[in-house]
Amino acid sequence: MIKPYPPTIDENISRPVATTVFTIGLITILRPEFNWLVILLFVDFGLRYIHPKLSPLVWITRFISRDILHLDPVPYYSPPKRFAIFIGLIITGLMSLMYFLNLQALLIILTVILLFAANLQGFFGYCVGCKVYDLLIKMGIFRQYNFINPEKLHV
Repeated sequence: MIKPYPPTIDENISRPVATTVFTIGLITILRPEFNWLVILLFVDFGLRYIHPKLSPLVWITRFISRDILHLDPVPYYSPPKRFAIFIGLIITGLMSLMYFLNLQALLIILTVILLFAANLQGFFGYCVGCKVYDLLIKMGIFRQYNFINPEKLHV
């Protein structure tokens, strides 16, 4: 049984995962024969949206971060990140559809959008989806969850 989605996620895992997404996206633009990799990204985003522990990219990154580098977790409030993952799921889903329909130009456009967001998150720690989430809260479309002390929650 899968546990509920965690209230916080580890930034030491989410940023390298975004860097990996950026790298895979870049490979698909530079080497069109590897466009099938967008399907793997779509599956990983789907699994990560269900729960981070289901994602192969998270498994690998967690192993490197905690077991090899011995980095302490850096908690980050998860609802904005999960929303960003949902946006990534939609984009990679559309990318996969463009791959199957052999619409290369649209696949490249969607990949560039993914590259832009993954670059900002992976290399600069700026989460575009999180900023959209915050904007939707300010607009009253989403409601803000209030935790007593999110820093004390388990990652």
